Amino acid sequence: GVVYSGGRAFSRECGPMGRCHMQWTVGLELPKVLSLLELAPGSPGAGLVAKVRGLCDRRSDACKPEYQAAVCLAGMVLQQAQSCATTCTTPKRCMRPWLVRTHFGDIANHVRTVVGDEAIRHLPADVLSIWGGDPEKPILPLFMDYLTFPQMADLSGVATATSDDTAAVDVAADMAASPRDEGISSS
Repeated sequence: GVVYSGGRAFSRECGPMGRCHMQWTVGLELPKVLSLLELAPGSPGAGLVAKVRGLCDRRSDACKPEYQAAVCLAGMVLQQAQSCATTCTTPKRCMRPWLVRTHFGDIANHVRTVVGDEAIRHLPADVLSIWGGDPEKPILPLFMDYLTFPQMADLSGVATATSDDTAAVDVAADMAASPRDEGISSS
């Protein structure tokens, strides 16, 4: 196993920048994605798995597991992104499970090598078919991106939109100079 200590000890020096942070990315082979999603019966993912399996059962070419996973993941992202329609947030906050990697450029290129160009042409129609949403409507009508530093400074009251630019610059300099476990002065 992997042992990692000091993950949130901001006063402990872990690297050249004094940061002790680690993020894990766990890989799962595409053919195993549907089985994993089925482990949560009644979940949105499990419902889409059933739709993908039904779609592929009606096909003469019987979709390969990699293709089924790509269709299901894409449908899941569309379905869950659409659930953000009533709130203004970053789209990833609406994803359940939250950090399922869905970089479709990589996934589609990999699936193309497995199933070929002919089969991959069905991907957009198949995704729309299992998603069940309206492709003509905006998926994210209330989209919010991450805050920039000036926006964060303004919202926290450290530097307001009416203050001059030097207030935000002073706060940024204070943050850069202070150890991470010390507070930042807003005066």
